[in-house]
Amino acid sequence: MKRNLYSFLISFLNILLVLFLFSCSSNPNNPGNGLSGNLSGKIILENGFLQEESDHSGAIVEAVGTSYRTESTVDGSWRLENLPAGTYVIKVSKDGYTHRKVFGYQFVGGGEAYFYKTYLTRLPSHSAKNLTAVIEDTVHQDNHHPDLPDSIRQVAPYVRFAMDILNAPMTGDDIKLQMYVSRNPNVSYREGEYDTRRIFYLPGTFTSFSFPMNDYLNRGDFTSGERIYVVIYPAANGTHGGEYFDNELGHEVDSDVVDNPSNVVSIVIP
Repeated sequence: MKRNLYSFLISFLNILLVLFLFSCSSNPNNPGNGLSGNLSGKIILENGFLQEESDHSGAIVEAVGTSYRTESTVDGSWRLENLPAGTYVIKVSKDGYTHRKVFGYQFVGGGEAYFYKTYLTRLPSHSAKNLTAVIEDTVHQDNHHPDLPDSIRQVAPYVRFAMDILNAPMTGDDIKLQMYVSRNPNVSYREGEYDTRRIFYLPGTFTSFSFPMNDYLNRGDFTSGERIYVVIYPAANGTHGGEYFDNELGHEVDSDVVDNPSNVVSIVIP
């Protein structure tokens, strides 16, 4: 009698276990549930001057680490077909453009899902070379008291940068430059190799610009007497930035930047 009771209980528990596992695997809201489906979306390619291109084809969309990948069509549409439910890293890229990765994307399968619209911007061909820096004492313009004589206006130290812009656009459109500043002479745009960053938008015909050094002093980035190192990179100019947080690297990635830097210059903050 006891043996029959034990057999009945074991069989009953096995049935409950099977039902539980089946319910988990068939839940359409559970990524990794064994269901497959289609993931679709749209890509917009920009020309680097805040304008959409007419042809949005050739961008690659892939579930990183798998064989699932596809290309966008002329209108930017794309589809990953028969993608198993799961959690993915989705990468969107095209040679010569910014790129983007989305980590931890949960695809539940069992139908059609829409991935959000992605913007990629053409990387620029211009570059900054022969960079120089000179510190100048410049009278600070006081718009509230324009009649004050120069002798009692604030004199602020400026650093004036001059450079050659190679392959600047002939259209006169603004170009985007990113300046990286560090106490380390090995300054670059890479995470951990700069202390602060500034972004500039200049007409392609400009070859020099300036800004007040007390911007840095007032913010507390650096102090008077410190030597700093400066380098300038060209960057893509799009309506949507190419920055994203890379979970694998553990820091921000800026796909706007073209790895074609100027020379490094150093100055001592007055």
